[in-house]
Amino acid sequence: MKTNAHKLFAVLAICFSFLTVSAQAPTDFFKSIGDGNYQAVAAMMAQDVDVSILDDVQFVSGREAATLLKNFVQGIGLKKIEALHNGSSAKNASAYKLAKLVSAQGSYRLFVYTETSEGKSWVKEIRIEKF
Repeated sequence: MKTNAHKLFAVLAICFSFLTVSAQAPTDFFKSIGDGNYQAVAAMMAQDVDVSILDDVQFVSGREAATLLKNFVQGIGLKKIEALHNGSSAKNASAYKLAKLVSAQGSYRLFVYTETSEGKSWVKEIRIEKF
C-alpha cells in the first residue's frame, strides 16, 4: 500500500513540476513586455515570425518581430499587460497565449503562438487587434 502511495505522489510531483515550468514561459514573455525588456523578448522569438498588428501582416525575422512589438507597445503608451489565457497541445508541443494590453488609447488583445523544439519554446506568431 505504501508503495502505491509513493508512486502516486511521485507521479503527481512530476506532473506539477511540468505544469509549473510550462506556465512560466507565458509569464516571462508578458513580464518582459511589461518591463520593456525587448532583449529578452527577442531571445524568445523563432528565426522567422508571422506578425499581424492591426491588420498589417508581415513575415519577419525574430529580431524584427521584437522591434515591431516594441514600437507598437511604446506607441500606444502601455499602462499594463494582463495574461488572459494559456493553452497548449502536448501532441505537437505548441501553445498559445493571450494577453490584454491596456493603454491610454484603449485595450488590445495580444495573441502569441509558440512551438517547442529542442526543449525551448519559440514564438512563431504574434497578433495584435483591438479588444
